[in-house]
Amino acid sequence: MPSDAITYSALAKELNDTLANAKAEKINMPRKDEAVILFNTASGKKYLMMAADTPRIYITENIKSNPQTPFGFCMFLRKHLSNATLKSVELMEYERIFKLTFMGITELKDKVTLYLYMEALGKYGNIILCDENDIIIDCFKKIPFDVSSVRQLLPGIKYTLPQAPGKTLITSGNGLRKLFENFEGGDLAYYLFKNIKGVSKETAEEISNLISVQLNTTADLCSKAEEAADITMEFARRIIESPSPCVLYSDEIPKGYFAVPYSSISDSFKNTSSLSAAMDTFFSFRDKTIFYREATKKLNSAVNNALQRTNKKIALQIQKIEESRDYEKDILTGDIILAEIYKIKEGSDKYKTINFYDEKLPEIEIKLDKNLSPAKNAQRYYQKAAKKKKTLEAQSAELKKSNEFLEYLNTLAASLEIFSDAEDLEEIKKEMTEMKLLPDNISHKKNKPKESVPFHYLYEGFHIYVGKNNFQNDRLTSSADKSDMWLHVLDFAGSHVIIDSEEKIIPGKVIEFAAQLAAYYS
Repeated sequence: MPSDAITYSALAKELNDTLANAKAEKINMPRKDEAVILFNTASGKKYLMMAADTPRIYITENIKSNPQTPFGFCMFLRKHLSNATLKSVELMEYERIFKLTFMGITELKDKVTLYLYMEALGKYGNIILCDENDIIIDCFKKIPFDVSSVRQLLPGIKYTLPQAPGKTLITSGNGLRKLFENFEGGDLAYYLFKNIKGVSKETAEEISNLISVQLNTTADLCSKAEEAADITMEFARRIIESPSPCVLYSDEIPKGYFAVPYSSISDSFKNTSSLSAAMDTFFSFRDKTIFYREATKKLNSAVNNALQRTNKKIALQIQKIEESRDYEKDILTGDIILAEIYKIKEGSDKYKTINFYDEKLPEIEIKLDKNLSPAKNAQRYYQKAAKKKKTLEAQSAELKKSNEFLEYLNTLAASLEIFSDAEDLEEIKKEMTEMKLLPDNISHKKNKPKESVPFHYLYEGFHIYVGKNNFQNDRLTSSADKSDMWLHVLDFAGSHVIIDSEEKIIPGKVIEFAAQLAAYYS
């Protein structure tokens, strides 16, 4: 995606058109590196999101929850910018730096001008607040002298732009013409990327493609330098003045945001209402994917460890059960010893006889403890049988519990695959904590956590609900009416499905659709 100065120029214009003269009503930091300012505009409330990690700035509709205790930098921004009016948003000299000019009011009711700089320099992002003389009041990331001898960012020193190499401005017709006249062949896109200020690799590729299509060459541009320069400036003008914002998709997954569709990219583009909306779509999906991957990493590890322990436990229980199944043979041996006790000599370590309990009357050999009397040997076999029987009963009961717990863990693993929001995740965490799969070291909030909701489908006029975790499954089954229909895949871990009948007869195709849902989520 072209996170370059050309795209950001269009974004700065869009933000200025939307937010200019709006008042900053609230300031929050849902995460340590993200600041969100709520503006009250003529068209309604707008949330401006700025992030220092994976630097970006845009108007968002995806509002995240805030921590109970605000971050220190959040309190700093609230102190200086609360109720301040945003006068303008501009991009600094084709740098990836946004300048937001605020008109604030001091504690003494004096008007004061403040500048908020949002630096979106690739992997280096920062949020910096300066006074009217561009003296830094504070910044999110401080850069002292021992980190950089070229450019420092510290409270009390003057804010300066980063030093930039002498590149050609994309708005300079003479500069671009000379640039193309000096092109000696090779990779034109790379040449443009290295020599035009504020141009990303994707934008350089697009400009190279446009020149190739319109001039039918990219090799000898010396004689066509003016035409190539015009094509380049026209492309930049179209992005800044007449953008057509869109999201790049590949296999239905958002891969980037663009001010206009790029003909040099083969994947599909879908238009959005604004560049902010395109960025919001892309970053919301990206953040959600990263957050859920990190959030579920510990949970999946806990479930997988529990599955391994349980499977080992089951294998051991099965082994003990198999070893105890022949307890009746020990009883029979004891009976034979007592029946022929008069034939067995004291001090014998074995005794051969006929098994008269078997109709075939096979010959058997009974092992004896020569230190015990025949009666004591019989008693030893009875005790051994009693111990095996007790073990068999106990291990059979434990095996049943282990299999039930294994089924529960498989259901839990399925829940971690299909959950769709933070509320689902919190319920899974709560459930795992109650089951001692996670340590109970989570601080309990005073407010009751928001209850998650199951999947909801409307099919042929019938409402169908699909549980995403065990809590939801329990709530669905307990709240269902007697006339409702409950579905669940037999002998498989998965979701419970409820068809709300509303006292009506449920058609077969509705039941079939609900059954498909139960199978899909199992």
